[in-house]
Amino acid sequence: MLNTRNRARAALTSTLLVVLTLTASPAYGADRDSAPDACWLNADTSVVQCFDDSTALDAAVLAQTGGKLVRLASASEKPAGVLAIFTMAEFYINASYGGSFYTVSSSSSTICTTGIGQNGNLTGIFNNSVSSLKTYIGCQAKLYDGAGLTGATYGPVTTTPGVGAFNDRASSFRVD
Repeated sequence: MLNTRNRARAALTSTLLVVLTLTASPAYGADRDSAPDACWLNADTSVVQCFDDSTALDAAVLAQTGGKLVRLASASEKPAGVLAIFTMAEFYINASYGGSFYTVSSSSSTICTTGIGQNGNLTGIFNNSVSSLKTYIGCQAKLYDGAGLTGATYGPVTTTPGVGAFNDRASSFRVD
């Protein structure tokens, strides 16, 4: 009888450990292989969405805005006949603009030059993972190591292949 109770307790303990392990695992797994390749913050709506690849991101931008996501040094480079959704900044999880990326965009080409800009918190695999960034249409980015634009900062900067000592520290940002 004692052996049966011990086996039942061992089975229950094993089951609880499996449940606890599964519920404590990160949303994208330990190895980022199942993580989204691209996330998009639409500055016009403040909505963030993530996608398996950049093709899916581009398709979602077109479907939701009727425009094409463009990455331009200045708004004057806008292609004729295209409703442009202007990329303000892209944050990459690897140095030299590699790996998964988080895009911030707006339908306004002057969002940065007019002082409006955009704030955001980096979530999921992007929290504490930014290693490089690119800016567009005259924007610059500032990284914060705390959520809600708190804590130590890096920047403001424009395009940079590495963020130095701020590597893998950013939890929020301001682009303007």
